Amino acid sequence: MLDTLRSKFLLIQTIRMPDIRLIATDMDGTLLNSAHKLPNDFYQIFEQLCEKNILFVAASGRQYYNLLNVFEKIADRMSFIAENGTYVVHKGKEIASSLISPETVLRVIDIVMQIPNTGIVVCGKNCAYYQTEEPEFVYTVGLYYGRKQKVNNIKEHVSDCLKIAVFCGNGTEENVYPHVKQLLEQDLQVVVSGKVWLDMMPKGANKGEALKKLQQALDITSEQTLVFGDYMNDIEMLQDAKYSYAMKNAHPIVQKVANYVTHYSNDEEGVTKEIKKLVL
Repeated sequence: MLDTLRSKFLLIQTIRMPDIRLIATDMDGTLLNSAHKLPNDFYQIFEQLCEKNILFVAASGRQYYNLLNVFEKIADRMSFIAENGTYVVHKGKEIASSLISPETVLRVIDIVMQIPNTGIVVCGKNCAYYQTEEPEFVYTVGLYYGRKQKVNNIKEHVSDCLKIAVFCGNGTEENVYPHVKQLLEQDLQVVVSGKVWLDMMPKGANKGEALKKLQQALDITSEQTLVFGDYMNDIEMLQDAKYSYAMKNAHPIVQKVANYVTHYSNDEEGVTKEIKKLVL
């Protein structure tokens, strides 16, 4: 009898759900599928998280206003880590922001313009500015920026810059990063954020530092944090959570950094399946 009770107690201990108070997830390649759509059961999951007082955070390289459009129905009930960690908003209130100096922005523009087949987005607090008219670039900018403006001279729009995004349809890891790494990494956080994107932020700014600021503001620990990501710009955020999950489809380097790997990819609704298993 005593052995039976002890076995039941050990079983309960084994299956006890972790005390998760915050869930942060990357968007593209993670929460969103290849068609840039949310999982079918996302809003049902979100309501269940709210009932359990678990905060949901969208953490992305995307512009804040683009994320507002994606989560229009629930934006005032969640948090955002936008522009790869340079802009943090909790339930409509700015928590933190980091800016690149105009002089540095101009220097970056001059360097990147020498690299073939690239496009530049200067990501201001209130609007994203671009100059290149190449169709693939313009289309891709439209996917990630809700407030954007085509300008004749991008060098005239360098104030209040949160991030500089560089597009290369041939791949930024091979064709852009090697050119800018040594020239710019002393002054900026340079990260390959996707197959065709490279982002530059103020030194020390990343999703992980942004997550820490949000955790501190809300008195939430890394042991109470669940994170999902798929690319190199998610690494610092994954390192700041006990329950860190790289997607099944994640970059191999990211899978090595995370504590766990999801059983399903972003196209198989891997994030919501893991959330249901862990906390619901």
